[in-house]
Amino acid sequence: MGTTPMITEGSFDKESKSMTMTGETAGPDGKPAKVKSVTTMKDKDTMVMVMYMGGKEAKDEEMLTITYTRKK
Repeated sequence: MGTTPMITEGSFDKESKSMTMTGETAGPDGKPAKVKSVTTMKDKDTMVMVMYMGGKEAKDEEMLTITYTRKK
């Protein structure tokens, strides 16, 4: 991951309260790499975003997890 722009597109699933986005960006080696992010609304004050990058043997590898919490 770096400062290279990442362009993704996807959709929101009302039933699971999650948004899945996929796209491409420059990988750690500078070559194009597939990325996926899944943002899930856990409750009205919490959402979790997990980002994956295409890894070895075309398996997604988790790159980071961010938990957003509403300040009260």
